[in-house]
Amino acid sequence: MTVLRLLFTEADLPATTETVVSWFQFNGSRWQRGRSTIAALPAGDRLEVLLPPARVLRTEVTLPKGAARQVRKLLPHALDQMLLSDADTLHLAHQTEGESCRVAAVDKTLLAELLGTLASVGRRPQHVWAADALIGNDGSTLLWLGNGWARRRGALAEWFDADTPASPPALLASTPSDDPLTLYLDPDSPSRPAAEFWTTQLGRPVEIANADPMIAPAAPDAIDLLQGELAAGPQLDLDWSRLRPTGLLIVAALALLLLSWGSEWWRGRSEERALQAQMRDAFTRAFPGTPLIDPQLQLESMRKSPTPSNAANGTLGPLLELAALLRSAPYPLESLDYRGNTLEAVFRAKPEQLSELAQQLASRGQPGLRPEGADRTVITVTLKP
Repeated sequence: MTVLRLLFTEADLPATTETVVSWFQFNGSRWQRGRSTIAALPAGDRLEVLLPPARVLRTEVTLPKGAARQVRKLLPHALDQMLLSDADTLHLAHQTEGESCRVAAVDKTLLAELLGTLASVGRRPQHVWAADALIGNDGSTLLWLGNGWARRRGALAEWFDADTPASPPALLASTPSDDPLTLYLDPDSPSRPAAEFWTTQLGRPVEIANADPMIAPAAPDAIDLLQGELAAGPQLDLDWSRLRPTGLLIVAALALLLLSWGSEWWRGRSEERALQAQMRDAFTRAFPGTPLIDPQLQLESMRKSPTPSNAANGTLGPLLELAALLRSAPYPLESLDYRGNTLEAVFRAKPEQLSELAQQLASRGQPGLRPEGADRTVITVTLKP
């Protein structure tokens, strides 16, 4: 995967499609760098944006116990005493560890306009960081960004203005320390600091790093600014732990519904097979010696095309009519049997629900109703001679 990383300086903001920016393209061990307008950027599978560190305020707040779930709503109130401007004008991103919350704030209009400019040329960043995300937070590293040095110490970010990297900034020189210091800057920079001179001026060991910091991976604790309403993808600020019981109940209800539907389907299939077996048995008793293939189709064929055997049995026509009438009833038919000249049907219904059907059967034979259990009724119809 090819990564395209854009570095914006203070002079590049606010940016337009004609703004010239520095870009870094790398894929594994292969990389290249250059400068071009935003409209003419090279290709990349993933776009990353680096903002001037001075434009991104970093701090750390302690949240009340149990408030981590609502951190996005509480941050503006928690930062009220720290911010120089209205919290509504800032876009806030955060990382939480227990009750500790590290925060990065950037001007909302600035970030929205930058994302809009990139979108106008078909580019959508997957990450937006402050440029000092490329160095560690132990305070032992300085990163040169054209008009000053950036340093991170814990959750805090420091910026030292400087016209040239050749000399250490006065503010840094006024802070005594014995800890070693490493300087990272553009390998092609025309002005290079001398490690010995820095060591003398600061009174601490100083070395110049040979690696290009712009192709280094972002630090694990770097705060991605694409959160909330400006997130790179869909993001819901929900407390999933509270929704878990509801989700389990929904899953259980769906499982029960599926089990009930499957049981009902299996029951219907069983009843259908039982009815087919009864039809085959009734056909064999009514027409002994006749080959049995499909009793329903054979009976319909014998009814419509009389044969000598059909003529000898004058009850076939009325019998088929009765069977069709019984099967058209709006209640589940569990079994249908024929003995002699009597047709017996078992319905899953109460006797009073089948009274109208019994009246319809009276014109074709002598009906009878017999309850069996709480919700089953047997209808018998004796054919008229």
